[in-house]
Amino acid sequence: MKNPHTRQVKVGRFIVTSHAQNQMVDRGIPNEAMIQNLCHKPEAVSKVTINNKGEPSYDRHNRQTTTEINPVKKTVPTIHVLNKKDARKLGIKREHMKTQAEINKEKRRAAAKKAALTRIKRAAAKKAALPKERKNAKTSKATAKRR
Repeated sequence: MKNPHTRQVKVGRFIVTSHAQNQMVDRGIPNEAMIQNLCHKPEAVSKVTINNKGEPSYDRHNRQTTTEINPVKKTVPTIHVLNKKDARKLGIKREHMKTQAEINKEKRRAAAKKAALTRIKRAAAKKAALPKERKNAKTSKATAKRR
C-alpha cells in the first residue's frame, strides 16, 4: 500500500519518513507503537553502523518494534516489528502488538457494553418510577371487593 503523497512527520525530536510510514501500514504497526518507541526510553539501543549508502544508523528497540534512526539527520528511515532473535539477543521480553483492527474491535465492544448497562439502568429507573397502585393493581382490587 505505497502512498507516494505521504508527507514526513515530526514525532518528538525525530522525523518519520514517508517510506517508514508506508512500511508501518504494510506491516500492520499501529501509530501508538511507533510513538512509544520514539518518545519513551527504549529497552535497548544498538551500536551505530554504516549502511550501504555510507550513512550512519542505529536501532531503538522496545517490546513491540524496532526503529532504525539516522543520528545525523534525525530521521526514521524504517520501522519493523521486533523479531524473536533480536529480542532474545538483547534480553527483551516481547509484547503482543495489537493491530488497529483489534484496537477498534475493543472500542466497539466497550461501547456496546456501556450501552447495554445504560439500557438496564434506564429500565430499572422506569420500573422504580411506576406508581405503587399500578404495581399492586390486582391485590388492591381484590382487597376493595372484600371490604
